[in-house]
Amino acid sequence: MIAGSSRVRLAAPSGPLFDPDEAVLVGYLDQVGTSERLLADSIAIGEGLKALTSAVYARNKLLLREATINAIAISLAS
Repeated sequence: MIAGSSRVRLAAPSGPLFDPDEAVLVGYLDQVGTSERLLADSIAIGEGLKALTSAVYARNKLLLREATINAIAISLAS
């Protein structure tokens, strides 16, 4: 998440608290589960990630971080 995003602007000034379902709605969490499902859900997510090639995984990570990386690079160049 980058500092200019609407989610940060929503939370930064007032620091509102969100219950788990609200946190999913605003994008702070991907999903909410129960403690009984934690291990099974984690394994399922891991299996899905395992199916990705390392190049695809690396590219996805870069895409998620690209805006932040660019902002840092610009600030360091000035």
